[in-house]
Amino acid sequence: MPQRTTGPFVKDVDLGGLAPGGDGQSVVRALGGLLWLGPRTVPDGPRVVAGLIELAALPGNTNRVRILRLLGQAARNNRYEWRSDGLPVKRALRAGLPVLLGFLEDPDPEVRRVVPYLMCEFLDEDAGVTALLHARTAVETDDFALVSQLRALDELTEAYGDPGRVAPAAWFRSWLDHRSPAVRMAAAGAVARRDTDGAGLAAVALGCLDAEPESLWRDSPWRHGMAWLAGRLSEHPDVGERVALAMFGRNMHGSAPKVLDRWRRPMPELWEAAAAGLTDDDDRVRKECALLFAAADPTVTSAYADALWEAAAGGVESAIVPLTLIGDERALPALQQRLVARRIASYTIVTAFRQILISDLLAPMAGHAERLLPAIRALLAGEPVTDLADLLGGLALWGPASAAAVPELGRLLTTGHAEQACRVLGAIGPPAASLAGELRELALGRRRPEPVRAPVWHGTQRAAWAHWRVTGDPSVALPVIGGATRRGPGHALLRCLAELGPVAAGHAGDVRVLLSLPGDWNRVEAAHAYWRITGDAGPVVPVLLDLMAPLRTGRNSPVLRRAVHCAGAVGSAGAPVLPLLDEVLAAPRRSTDPLSRRPILDDLALLEQARTASGLIRSLHPDDHAARASVGLRRAARRAG
Repeated sequence: MPQRTTGPFVKDVDLGGLAPGGDGQSVVRALGGLLWLGPRTVPDGPRVVAGLIELAALPGNTNRVRILRLLGQAARNNRYEWRSDGLPVKRALRAGLPVLLGFLEDPDPEVRRVVPYLMCEFLDEDAGVTALLHARTAVETDDFALVSQLRALDELTEAYGDPGRVAPAAWFRSWLDHRSPAVRMAAAGAVARRDTDGAGLAAVALGCLDAEPESLWRDSPWRHGMAWLAGRLSEHPDVGERVALAMFGRNMHGSAPKVLDRWRRPMPELWEAAAAGLTDDDDRVRKECALLFAAADPTVTSAYADALWEAAAGGVESAIVPLTLIGDERALPALQQRLVARRIASYTIVTAFRQILISDLLAPMAGHAERLLPAIRALLAGEPVTDLADLLGGLALWGPASAAAVPELGRLLTTGHAEQACRVLGAIGPPAASLAGELRELALGRRRPEPVRAPVWHGTQRAAWAHWRVTGDPSVALPVIGGATRRGPGHALLRCLAELGPVAAGHAGDVRVLLSLPGDWNRVEAAHAYWRITGDAGPVVPVLLDLMAPLRTGRNSPVLRRAVHCAGAVGSAGAPVLPLLDEVLAAPRRSTDPLSRRPILDDLALLEQARTASGLIRSLHPDDHAARASVGLRRAARRAG
């Protein structure tokens, strides 16, 4: 049995302290951080896991709960690793499953509370494990161990399927009358995931709201009861809205985003409650309610703009964020101060666990660029800032409105921010023509910026694109970008090539090859580029239809929205995607991305793209596109002449 483990950058950790009678707490402090490091940093993770399981199995080990919690940390962290990296740890946990299953009968209720959670972290559906958990619920005497078993059965069994399975909805419903509110919550959450109507669940949740034993949840590895239950109930809009309103009344605002993010219905009562919270006596409540509007539909935020401004004037600094995001002029002084203070890192929305970037704040303020540019220019000209990517991304969104910053952007062409600076200069266009010479030198590889993150300059194609944008001369961009396309896929390059249109006809064959290569971004940009270059939608539409298939399951992502945009661009030839677009537009539920920072706004962006694409497909005739391509080719011929 291993008594010591060593990982790079981490001191030796003696596992002996977790043996019976050992000082387990000191080992937890030392090993807990180690287990959060990935397997690339701690390659002996599987050996550590095996050793911990052996220690937990020792008779009379008073550190068993600590060991199981450490194993839970290791298993949870392992979920976020690449499959090839995480597999050895998962195998070690699976090898110890017989020992862990024995702990379901452990006399210590704390052990019985933790082990079902641990198994959920590394198991998928396992009929043998769920059968044992099911049997244990019938004889369990500890309420919170029962909660853990119910939560594990919920996670380890299918949401919908054969009603004869171990844990169907009807079986979970049988626990809704249990004496313990924690058990009732676990059962209600499982039913919400399995039932289509959610009947009676609101009453259960509201009955638990005041009786929830928070002390039981405090040390639990499971997510706390009401917050988790509110997320599950948001699968049912009426129930989710009712429970969220009740939680608002108890200053529990974390549940509101869940139901708002899932459904397109207006839910005005929730927004009224959020607006009322802007005047609450509790600073935390005022801040959380203000930040709810930062992830809202801009029309909702605009309706409450005056209330947000009054809150901001009353000292609720976070109320400025939603005002900025709708381009409210009253937010300008605060944004100016933020830029002067060089505070351009992301702004965290605590309530919704999301981030707002400086580019998000700048984008809606393009109409006030002249008032913000002095501070931005001073920031760009001042002491170097480690990461300007988001700030420069915001300037690129402004396009020609950023023209006053051309001198400062020119100085960035010698730094590690050169590629992002090229992107901004290209977005500015002809007003940045004074830097055409520098862009040409960068594009042709005759000059390179100083290395910061990588010793090799990878921005020649972006510089070539920027040169074309500021001069209108494709003679540099065509060989540089087209040559790079021939060497391999790259969706950013393909988008640049697409902008060149029929002028890039000599590279159409290379682009067509990329339509069948892996990578959604590469395929969608190759499809768009091929269409823009040739005007031939034949090989393009099947690719776009294939890429858009996840929309049927309610998914949403930047690449899906781009595919919808490109489908609209091909006009009536894109008719095969119309049924899918109609489904998206008619759905009551939002199309979501699990990794989205702002699901409501992402769904609105998808709806806008879908409406636009649907209109273009229904209105444009294929001959219109052929005529456009013909005009482009004639212009290219005149330039060449």
